[in-house]
Amino acid sequence: MREFSTQCCQRKRIRATLFATWELMTLSLVLVDTVLTPLTLAWPSSRRTPFRSTTFFQASPWIWSLDILMSFAPAILASSYSQKLLLAKKYLGSAFPLDVCLLSVDILVLFGIQDEGLRLLVLLRLVRFLKMQRVITTFEYKLAERGSTKVVSCLVILQCIATILIVNHILACLLFYVGHLGKISNRKNWIEFYEVLEQTQYSQYMTCFNWVIAEYTPAPFPYKPQNEMEQTFIIVIILTCLPLLGSQIGKISGTLNLMKEKARERDMVRRELRRWLQKREAPGRLMRRMLASLDNVLASRESPLEIKEPMALKFLPHSLLEELRIVKMSQKLGMHPLLHMLMD
Repeated sequence: MREFSTQCCQRKRIRATLFATWELMTLSLVLVDTVLTPLTLAWPSSRRTPFRSTTFFQASPWIWSLDILMSFAPAILASSYSQKLLLAKKYLGSAFPLDVCLLSVDILVLFGIQDEGLRLLVLLRLVRFLKMQRVITTFEYKLAERGSTKVVSCLVILQCIATILIVNHILACLLFYVGHLGKISNRKNWIEFYEVLEQTQYSQYMTCFNWVIAEYTPAPFPYKPQNEMEQTFIIVIILTCLPLLGSQIGKISGTLNLMKEKARERDMVRRELRRWLQKREAPGRLMRRMLASLDNVLASRESPLEIKEPMALKFLPHSLLEELRIVKMSQKLGMHPLLHMLMD
């Protein structure tokens, strides 16, 4: 019986590890897709540059087809038939239609789109960037369950920085594409006016990226829009980046303030203990041992500073709090092999 229970636990761990691995792969694919899609739109004919992405776009439909199948995995692995049906319906009614539409766009990109109007459909692939938020939120919950609050805070800051860089990257590529549209329509455009085409494609990209950053910073930029479409897009850049930058900087500042507050609380507790020991004239060796023990307790998952009852519990219904108590009790009982098997 003990061996059977151990096997069940091992299977659950293997499933959790596989799902976590696939989530990491999904996050990596979303980042690569988000970077390469705007580059392909702005520089479609790049063959001898680092922007070449033919191999990725050839494999992309197969990868995202597998991602759709993996989205049904929780429903397939569910224990009861009703739970399987519920999870399958939940995915079919939410993300499945969008995933199929994006897969169709991948197939169009694979066969090549020559019309300039249809090439804008490639930008629909950027909707997959929303998957990154879901994956990061999942990892935040798992890290919070393990008590890794510092890692969660660092992850929030990295997510904010990545969001700012990715949005700037997309706008930089679109800025070059708008200039390209003016060029093919024989209109005055910034690409030909400033002779940007004589530069390398890397220099072209960095010029666009610096221009986007300069639009919402006091730093002047020597380039100016040359037609109505470029002027309109510059306005779009300003209206997009200013709220985004403000919200992300606010989130970073709030996270840093929270980390400073927790560090200040730990320092205050440690300082009070040291003063008390010095007042008691405790031996130096014993004082160091007690301070080291306090550091271990404050850095642990069961730190008293981390177990403060939040005010939000007063606003939650009693049924949810009771459900939480039952779930935590079942987790403790599940440590015993016999009770774990009975609960399964």
